[in-house]
Amino acid sequence: MAGKYQGVQAHISESNPSTKFVPCAAHTLNLVGVMTGYFGTVNCLCIYFSASTNRWEVLLKYSPLALKKESDTRWSSRIEAVTVVHKHLDKIVEALNHLALDAVSSPETKSVSLLESIQTFEFVAFACFW
Repeated sequence: MAGKYQGVQAHISESNPSTKFVPCAAHTLNLVGVMTGYFGTVNCLCIYFSASTNRWEVLLKYSPLALKKESDTRWSSRIEAVTVVHKHLDKIVEALNHLALDAVSSPETKSVSLLESIQTFEFVAFACFW
């Protein structure tokens, strides 16, 4: 769309030569994919805990607030989902550790992979700044 020779930028510059083109910083840095990965992990956390009553009880034992699932129709649901993760990230990590080390259940490989995902610098930074 912002093609210099045949895109929107070219058509606007043709009609008004004094216009300046300012590219979108988020798209230039390709941060859209990073944010998709972040929200995907938040969604995976909710799905993982809500898929089992045992896991949900473990989560509620550690965290007073339950995880919220994102809605496809409400943009404000992202804020609700991220707020719970931001405020209770340490408790979510404790719950995942508990499930990963639980000897009664089968080895929880999903909890280990979620632990690795949420303990990265990028995830913690997005949880703080989003």
